[in-house]
Amino acid sequence: MDLPTLTSFACYYGPNRLNDLATYDLVIVQPAHYQPDDLAWLHRAGVVCLAYLSLGELPETDASPACRLIDPHSGRPVRNPRWSTVYLDCRLPAWQDHILHVSVPAILARGFDGLFLDTLDAQELFPVTRDAMAQLVAQLRSRFPHILLASNRGFSLLELIAPQLDIFVFEAFSTHCQDGQYVAWSGADLAWTERKAAQVRALSLGRPILALDYGTPEGDTLRRVAEDRAAQHAFLSFVTTCYLDWLPARAGAGRRPLLGGRTVATDMVAASTRYSRFSAARM
Repeated sequence: MDLPTLTSFACYYGPNRLNDLATYDLVIVQPAHYQPDDLAWLHRAGVVCLAYLSLGELPETDASPACRLIDPHSGRPVRNPRWSTVYLDCRLPAWQDHILHVSVPAILARGFDGLFLDTLDAQELFPVTRDAMAQLVAQLRSRFPHILLASNRGFSLLELIAPQLDIFVFEAFSTHCQDGQYVAWSGADLAWTERKAAQVRALSLGRPILALDYGTPEGDTLRRVAEDRAAQHAFLSFVTTCYLDWLPARAGAGRRPLLGGRTVATDMVAASTRYSRFSAARM
């Protein structure tokens, strides 16, 4: 599909909140939380809807043994204790088949416009999987040529996968969560993000770049830091908690005209489990 001009985006992994989601141009959500009728309603509101999809890891309960990355020394699956996940091996036909023939068709059947590809950085921890990760992204583009593809970070892969992408997301561009506290990057870390921003800008060739930053709902000062820096780089900005379970109501954002005049009451935010791995600025 053709991507309209974007002026706002949200990344929200909780359920409900259709009325607030409808005030954004593009939203990234967990596909299991939204039914086809919900997506149809958002489309009538003019919203582009992307589904979260992890390519590099999953909760252990969701990861088939046939898809897991195995430590060659121990013979055991490689785990990420921070998010209680296991890493997936993109070299394995079972994982490729699951993505291409099960996960993505099910997501698109709900009515999503495309995919938000997360955990691309897993291949930086396991370089033997790097080429396979890039090939899987290429297979997604080849098999589903008309959908939108957005990448989360994946800087070491970008030269290989940039031609397949429509949108680039820079998670933790200006702020991050460290030891339970939200802080802005500084010093060498900030300089690193500047270099990566230049890399993404050069490869994007004018395609949208979205800055996804973190802060508390009450952290107006940190949010302004993130928003102002994103604006300086001509990136769109969205700031939420590190669990992506908070969706700010957009002050002054007008509701789009909706077919049938349907309105949806704002629901209470419910916490959700985040399956994406937070990546520090420097791996």
